[in-house]
Amino acid sequence: HISNKVFREMASIGVSLGGRRSTFAGLSGLTDLMLGMFGRDSFDRNYGYQLASGTSKKKLEPTAGVYSLEELGKLTKLDPHGTPLAHAIYQIVIKDKDLGKTIEKVIRRLSSR
Repeated sequence: HISNKVFREMASIGVSLGGRRSTFAGLSGLTDLMLGMFGRDSFDRNYGYQLASGTSKKKLEPTAGVYSLEELGKLTKLDPHGTPLAHAIYQIVIKDKDLGKTIEKVIRRLSSR
């Protein structure tokens, strides 16, 4: 499932920034990720859903996740080969890259692994 891949990338990035892998297995890691991805009341999920549905970024209220993603790009290089999902999300949400083309690239990258 894609959520497993996102979790692995999230933990890998966190560890590379000095965090402990065990931290990501708890409430501040896995639980927060699952609520953000699947919780109907999640601001981040709703932001992503609206963005993917074609709503202009200019019409959306940035969420805590958007601000965190922006800062993450300043803290570390999101590598399209090492962290393809995080890189794609960053490109779409922060750099305004084309959603369809970016998803096509990441699917090709993941299927070639």
